[in-house]
Amino acid sequence: MENKLLPRLFISLLCALSYCSAQVTPGTLDFGVFSLFKPKHLLIRPAKNQTVLLTMSETSVALDSEFEVVSSREAVRIIVNGHSYRAESLLVTSRDGGATEFVLAVAGKIERKFRGTLRVTQKNRLLVPAVTIDRELAVASAVKAEAPPGAPVEALKAQAVVARSFYLGSRNRHQDFDFCDTTHCQLLREPPAPSDPASIAAQQTRGITLHYRGHIVPAMFSASCGGRTRTLAEVGIVSADYPYYSAEDAYCDRTAKRWTARLATPEARALAQSHSEHDRLALGRKVGWNVVPGNNYVARNERDSVIFEGKGSGHGLGLCQQGASAMARDGATFREILAHYFPNTTVSE
Repeated sequence: MENKLLPRLFISLLCALSYCSAQVTPGTLDFGVFSLFKPKHLLIRPAKNQTVLLTMSETSVALDSEFEVVSSREAVRIIVNGHSYRAESLLVTSRDGGATEFVLAVAGKIERKFRGTLRVTQKNRLLVPAVTIDRELAVASAVKAEAPPGAPVEALKAQAVVARSFYLGSRNRHQDFDFCDTTHCQLLREPPAPSDPASIAAQQTRGITLHYRGHIVPAMFSASCGGRTRTLAEVGIVSADYPYYSAEDAYCDRTAKRWTARLATPEARALAQSHSEHDRLALGRKVGWNVVPGNNYVARNERDSVIFEGKGSGHGLGLCQQGASAMARDGATFREILAHYFPNTTVSE
């Protein structure tokens, strides 16, 4: 159950840092998608030259054309070639029940291609689409979505290990599926082509994860640490698991974007005293996420205002993407990058 006293992003940090996860289903991951759009009407079509198997209760239909799914008061309504069906849920697979390629759309809002199987249920009169995807394909998709443009291959490989470790170290983050496709978990977009650097990075690190005291670390990352990564204690999180040791980052210290904010709100005063991620996100919800974009700052009171002066962006835990790219350009391997940003961990399959 969501704790309404905490911002969602702060909850995501707490969830990710827990090792009390459910058993991992070998080889696949389950993602809820498009929840931000609160869908009531979905369009689904097979990818080019594909035929999908649509299963509704005890009825299965092979389709090579688009069909619709609409929420209704009592059950999901499925419209296929002008015919309407009702079912508690539906499943889209290949003819043999395995993964297939399809396009999922919320009409007029978003459209995305996936490779996997699709399950659609209904909750509170909203449709809940969930896609089951091969684990390594999901890692490649997350790297493609999250890594900065132009990142060297060794930095992408480090990002792939971080993404995989996060997935395998923090399962069951949602009630109806394991992960979502937003920054609450990790961004998930269309799968990259096999020749894409993100796919290559995932393939070349296949199965490799970060470990601490015998457990997979649900690894975190941020865009720019501003010169030093943070520990959990520094951002106000108490954990008996991996504490996220602080690491110096000379490159990010020199190149991180500097920013200043002047604020006169109760949330700003609370953040100046606590320096916690909880309070930074509470402030972001009120004044905008980019006003105090990261945790590397100093704060001072000036009359009725608080002045924040900082550099970098993000919570500052774990991998710094800006610094990792610089390390890779200087010749560091992905293992060296991970050893720098995740002290006292091991990297293994």
